[in-house]
Amino acid sequence: MKKGVLSVSFIGFIIIISSASAWFKKGDFFLQFLNTSFSISLILFIIGAGLFVFERGFFNGVIYGVKSLRKTTEKGKFVSKFDQLDDTNGISKDLPKKRSYIITFPLLLSGSLFIIIDTVLAYSLFS
Repeated sequence: MKKGVLSVSFIGFIIIISSASAWFKKGDFFLQFLNTSFSISLILFIIGAGLFVFERGFFNGVIYGVKSLRKTTEKGKFVSKFDQLDDTNGISKDLPKKRSYIITFPLLLSGSLFIIIDTVLAYSLFS
């Protein structure tokens, strides 16, 4: 339920900000509305995609790889003896494998929805 409310609120946010921005800019209102809503939805989509990648544990694998690579040198082996977080047998307690944010899905949904709608409208009306 919360995800649906957040998605609707993001969609409303995009519409309100795009309308206000298009109202104050000179030129074609609809074109300014499409440009502004596309830019805002692209930013929301990128933030949602970043959260999606982060919560799936991609960076845990990168950190694990860097720690493993560090053990290949003489100095790295010496330093890793004293580093308590340098256990390369698995993901440490400080880096949990899964994270969950309630805002990820609404950002992805509202951003991708407006990107698709704006692209279709811009292509069909202005080409």
